[in-house]
Amino acid sequence: MAFKQIGVRQRIPQESIVLKDINKKDILPGAVVDKAYLEDAVTNTIIYPGEQIVMPKLVKISQPVAGLSFKVSTDKRAVTIGVDNVQGIAGLAKPGDTVDVMAIVTPPDTLETKEAYPETLIVAENIKLLAVNQLLGRAEEGVDMATATLEVTPKQAQAIVLATNYGKVHLSLRGFDDEKTTGLPAMNIERLFSGGV
Repeated sequence: MAFKQIGVRQRIPQESIVLKDINKKDILPGAVVDKAYLEDAVTNTIIYPGEQIVMPKLVKISQPVAGLSFKVSTDKRAVTIGVDNVQGIAGLAKPGDTVDVMAIVTPPDTLETKEAYPETLIVAENIKLLAVNQLLGRAEEGVDMATATLEVTPKQAQAIVLATNYGKVHLSLRGFDDEKTTGLPAMNIERLFSGGV
């Protein structure tokens, strides 16, 4: 049972609970009897001192209902971008997949010229897809993608947000075990037609 008050959406620290022998008839339905159950759980309501900890007041972090913040790794951020079916790989990418984020932008030093040609550049590589639309779990095949939520570093978040405001962003799906980075330079019209592929 709780030794100290535990707030909403909190992990349950060991110092906040105490094991206590009570009569079997006094054990509430769904009461947690194994401390190991609490290791990947968070509260969904306040638990008061002296209160038995019951499963309906807990959510497993692995469950989508726990919320997105528990899916984001330490030192990472979640950033959401708007995509359509073409930009979002025809809705075939699923939460847990990894993608590269590419942007089609016009270099700022050519914006005022008559020959302002766009370039395609890789903004971020090997990025985990946290959610498709509002689905944190595995979505069905072919679901139309309107948004993609990505797990990125703060610096990558800055770059992606800027790219979405400045140009058009596409996702490129990686193979499930491909973690290599390419370091490719930006692709432009001149490079494309001079055999740059």
